[in-house]
Amino acid sequence: MPVFLKCTSTKLTKIVRKYSSIIKWRITALRQAELELSWSEYELKAFILNLVASIENQYWEYYLSLKQLEIVRESLELARQQREETNKRIEAGSIAESEEAAAEAEVALRIEDLINAESAAVEKAISLLRSLNPDNADFWQIRPELTDAPVLSRPERLALEEHIAVALEMRPELQQARLMWSRDELEVVASRNGLLPQLDFFLTLGKTGYSTSFSASNPKAGDKGDYDVTAGFAYEMARGRRAARAELSRAKANALMRHEALNNLEQLIKEDVIKAYIEVERTMQQLSATAATSQKQLEKLRVEEVKFNVGKTTAFQVAQAQRDLTAARIAEARAAVGYTTSVVELLRADGSLLERNGILSGKNQQHKN
Repeated sequence: MPVFLKCTSTKLTKIVRKYSSIIKWRITALRQAELELSWSEYELKAFILNLVASIENQYWEYYLSLKQLEIVRESLELARQQREETNKRIEAGSIAESEEAAAEAEVALRIEDLINAESAAVEKAISLLRSLNPDNADFWQIRPELTDAPVLSRPERLALEEHIAVALEMRPELQQARLMWSRDELEVVASRNGLLPQLDFFLTLGKTGYSTSFSASNPKAGDKGDYDVTAGFAYEMARGRRAARAELSRAKANALMRHEALNNLEQLIKEDVIKAYIEVERTMQQLSATAATSQKQLEKLRVEEVKFNVGKTTAFQVAQAQRDLTAARIAEARAAVGYTTSVVELLRADGSLLERNGILSGKNQQHKN
């Protein structure tokens, strides 16, 4: 029941009430709406992040297919040159005619490899263009132009701990999880407010008189006269406390589970970064190893060619050395692309891929890989 400081009869009444629980509820609802908006923004960022990583990987797969095509074409040219050299030596009588079959077979094999490489390049081009979604019904006939090549030198990178720190700050999935936890915490606050009593303050100001308006009943009210003032508080206990307590318990349980899920997600993201970082280290070592292998296979081919010219080896041995060199060069190209895509995955894992590509600006853009 209201506790009145003063009671009086008035015609003009101004009542000011402060519903603290309602105000708090509205503030909570507003904050929740802000969190929902931020959550949507992070969801969009996560989508763009994964899309850019996917397109980058498809670009490098297309690059690799063209590099393989280039290597196979050069291999076919070597096989044809070897066939011509073999025919010259057969005509000169320095080698047996049986060597011609081996040289011809090697050319046929390289032509088959070339057909397969051309088909693979077309498939990779179509996959890349499909992801780019060009406004062209005949996009499958387009051949994307390469603008970047793998960086074969070892760049300066952040330490593993720094990549993890960047990920914990920038991964959009983690930001979303934190927002959801904050929303659940606000639900706890709102539920707790539902258990609070309501205290209303009211104020009444006026003059006595009988008319349809204050000015008519008191024509000289603006000149002088006393005003009647009434002030008071109305105290009311919250209703449905059992249901409110149940709602508070539910909100607390949800917030606790959300916090545990957030901690688990942080651990998973750390694991993603660690795995990606290890893969960068592995592919860098693999790149160095395959480059050395390519050089050794090239030297081996040169030796076999010299031996063939003096009649100390066969066309088959030369062809085998050419195949080994081709395989080594393709392996080196794969390693170069593998290293590049591993760096892309590391930047996706720590959430900085968009900033590093200039797609989004961020305070972590100054970090260099």
